[in-house]
Amino acid sequence: MRWRAVVLSAIFLVLGFECWVQREAGSSKGLSVATFSRHADFGRAPAHELASLSLGMIENQLPSTGQNASTQNGEKAPKSLGEQVWSLLNSNFGLWVLSSIVLAWITKAYSVRQAHKAESLKRTETAKQLDTEIAYRLAMSLAGLRINEVRIASEPTTARGIYVTAYNYLENFFLSIEGPYKGRDFSVFPEYRERTFRALILELRTAVDADDGPDLREALDAYEELSELGDVAPEDSAPQACREAIAKARDLLEKMALRPRWSSMVNFLDVRKTAGGA
Repeated sequence: MRWRAVVLSAIFLVLGFECWVQREAGSSKGLSVATFSRHADFGRAPAHELASLSLGMIENQLPSTGQNASTQNGEKAPKSLGEQVWSLLNSNFGLWVLSSIVLAWITKAYSVRQAHKAESLKRTETAKQLDTEIAYRLAMSLAGLRINEVRIASEPTTARGIYVTAYNYLENFFLSIEGPYKGRDFSVFPEYRERTFRALILELRTAVDADDGPDLREALDAYEELSELGDVAPEDSAPQACREAIAKARDLLEKMALRPRWSSMVNFLDVRKTAGGA
């Protein structure tokens, strides 16, 4: 259908050119719209037939203009093809064609620019939301470590339990598990409530520039190490083992939290270093 529209547009341009040629040459000879309609059906004729017919019209018109000009005025030399084209471009019809082409190009360029701008704004907004969600979970996980550090002397826990709790803060996993934090929601945006920390980082990678890739890769590595420690760390309830687990977990969380993208937000949220901040 697009090719048919292009061919039909070309035919109408040829018909307009024919009218201009006839006016310039003072001749009524030429292929009229009625004649053209008898040879081709605009709605059903194949595109290649329309194209062939339009090319034939051009071939028939250009040579006839020079002959008509010379026969009607013997003192006037026939116009060359270049002169005819130049005259056409300087005519009302030619100026209309050129202005239409320029206007169509400007309109298309503006539409493409607006589409790119809208896409860029959408990506920027998505990146901001993801950064806020990630930074908030990191800040809550660091606060949770401080709570566990205080509870070591009074409540039984293990080194593995320390890692698992820090990991659960990042995953916002307390919505579906039993325990003192059951039902607590450590997300910011409802649409990210059930998204894992890994999924947040991977989605953020698609919304930022390639230059931010290494930082996100290091943060993801630290997250994966924390997740692995939650699976393989010993079930050692000795206070010293628990303190070492807290130090290790804090080191991994700070490797993520100190990324330039999140450090400012984490520091802002980390002002309240109390149990209530968790």
